[in-house]
Amino acid sequence: MTTNNHTPTTRSTKTKIHQRQLKVREGLHAYQLNQNPSQRTDVAEIQLKGHWLIEAGFAIDAPVTVRVMEGCLVLTTPQQAAMSTQFNQLKQREQQVITEVMDGFLVKS
Repeated sequence: MTTNNHTPTTRSTKTKIHQRQLKVREGLHAYQLNQNPSQRTDVAEIQLKGHWLIEAGFAIDAPVTVRVMEGCLVLTTPQQAAMSTQFNQLKQREQQVITEVMDGFLVKS
């Protein structure tokens, strides 16, 4: 159980980051339960459950997007994904403005 295996870290006055220690376990797909045990192949599974999911913004029955990278899984709600996209767009615009200002500065010099 992971209830005692998390480390809170303050990120801002409103948001806390909790690190949880989970384990990748051996599992089976539901359709495999009817198969002969010698024909079954194991699959990896990670189980997430707890009140902390709701506190982190993952409401019951809400869709979740999972981005998969080597050694990294990122779970986001559509709302969080939209905010991330907006943040990236603002970041790109900020970089564009800085480039324009620097180009203007270099032309005047």
